[in-house]
Amino acid sequence: MKRLALVASATLLAACGSPDAPDALPYIERDSAGVTIVENRFEAVPGGWEVGASPSMVVGGMDAPAADQLFRVTGALRLSDGRIVLSNGGSGEVRVLDGDGTLLRTHGRQGDGPGEFQTPTLLGLLAADSLLVWDQDQRRVSVVHVDDGFARSYQIEWTGTGFPVAQGMMVDGSVVIGGGMSFSSQEGFPTGVIRPESTFGWVRADGEEVHVADLPAGEMFARASSEGFMARSLPFGRFSRVAAAPLGVWLGTADTYEVRYYAASGSLERVVRLDAPQRTVSDDDLEAYIRVNVDEDGNDENRRRELRAMTREMPIPEYLPPYQSLVVDTEGHLWVEEYQIPGEDISTWTIFDPDGRVVGRLATPARTRLLEVGNDYLLGRTLDEFDVESLTLWPLTRPSG
Repeated sequence: MKRLALVASATLLAACGSPDAPDALPYIERDSAGVTIVENRFEAVPGGWEVGASPSMVVGGMDAPAADQLFRVTGALRLSDGRIVLSNGGSGEVRVLDGDGTLLRTHGRQGDGPGEFQTPTLLGLLAADSLLVWDQDQRRVSVVHVDDGFARSYQIEWTGTGFPVAQGMMVDGSVVIGGGMSFSSQEGFPTGVIRPESTFGWVRADGEEVHVADLPAGEMFARASSEGFMARSLPFGRFSRVAAAPLGVWLGTADTYEVRYYAASGSLERVVRLDAPQRTVSDDDLEAYIRVNVDEDGNDENRRRELRAMTREMPIPEYLPPYQSLVVDTEGHLWVEEYQIPGEDISTWTIFDPDGRVVGRLATPARTRLLEVGNDYLLGRTLDEFDVESLTLWPLTRPSG
């Protein structure tokens, strides 16, 4: 699989285009104490990106045989020979498919022993045909050979703030960590809007920890009472996001449309911004949030009534977050997903090249979560009208040049 290293650019404005016509440029670069700042213009985003009208492969779905049914697909990638590997959390398996989606073999099962998983998440391709698989419940990384199965495992030790959550893998096998939150009764349980800190960084193959930054993780609404402590995500709250790049990470807090690139050394090298317009939270947005996150919840009616009342009492942010997720494709491009109001089916992504220059915008197929973006394909988990999962492969066309 093609994995390109990020190349730091010293390009200045004079190399980006004519300085006499700055409005024609989609971006402007400048240096600030050795850190490259890239200011991108929302209105000047280039076109040319297209996704196929229908998938070229579908695995799973309502009518699929029992052996092909999927539940809680947490990761997938395409190998250089066209085979596809996925992690299926519902069965604790890593599955290997041929290029047409036919099941070739499975590795693992539900359990706590070597080669078994509780919550497997496929992190990436370690070397040749060896996969790195994370088990959140056990805080354990397993190396699984595509053909031969389980090879070895090791525990992740993380001394940073918040419990460790693996978010991806760099090409050297470093496991990117961040976003996990924890509460301690020793510190006292808070009430109101809170945003606990989480340490972001990675664990190298030799076990060395690299702590990049302690950042506010996710906005929550907390309530402590004699009956106990409760914390729920704040409607339209901001969450810090991280995505593994080949030789570093992209990291953003979603306070503004800004994402930062940290190299494998841990140093900040690049700050990328987009002047996207802010979107106001409307009453309809809040009702959509309650419908999706409360009314369709599996709790009983009394519990739903309580949650509805509590949600309407929460201090709702004035603006939607600028983005909600980050993905790095196999070419090193950064994909930033525009924040989706609950109930919206189609995601819109703004795409930046490895140096953070905006190169396109693309709407992806309805109810499809991107698991991997290749040079000419999208690999995703798609939900039907009954929320039944399938793995889908979509043709992708990039602009020439």
